[in-house]
Amino acid sequence: MLLSGKVSPNQLTLLGLVTSTASFLSFWYDYIVIGAILVLVTGFFDLLDGALARHTGEGSKWGAFLDSLVDRYTEIIIIAGISKFSTLGYLAITGSLLVSYSRSRAELEGVKCDVGLGSRPTRLLILGIVSPLPWGRDLSLIMVSIVAHSTALYRMFHTWSSLKNKRSSVVPMS
Repeated sequence: MLLSGKVSPNQLTLLGLVTSTASFLSFWYDYIVIGAILVLVTGFFDLLDGALARHTGEGSKWGAFLDSLVDRYTEIIIIAGISKFSTLGYLAITGSLLVSYSRSRAELEGVKCDVGLGSRPTRLLILGIVSPLPWGRDLSLIMVSIVAHSTALYRMFHTWSSLKNKRSSVVPMS
């Protein structure tokens, strides 16, 4: 069905948004294992949409933008469900957003910045595997916060170092 063209990459992206919302509701109402499974399903759809776009040649700038934006929404929705809007949730959300932002901003400056361990798949795996464990909700949020903020800071250092090494070719801003 996927390869027959009946499901588009963008539809898979939006399906990930639906499963992340179902995950939020599951966590919110304390169906932790179901919520964790839905986190992993959301991550699977995220992998599948890009693979399908490449395989079918349906990749587009709009699809890439939609995928990136929906990725941010799904992660916020999942973390909000796990945390029930706690301080740990806000720390995890801000860290996750800064990982993405630091890469995008560095690349605008011409620095390839896919460094660090806290990529989105890693964060989703942590949330999906750790959250159903005893004390797993808080532990998964602490782990994501540490991994995400460490990655954002590492990307900041990586970008600074790369730009410092390119300084001779940089035109000063007035």
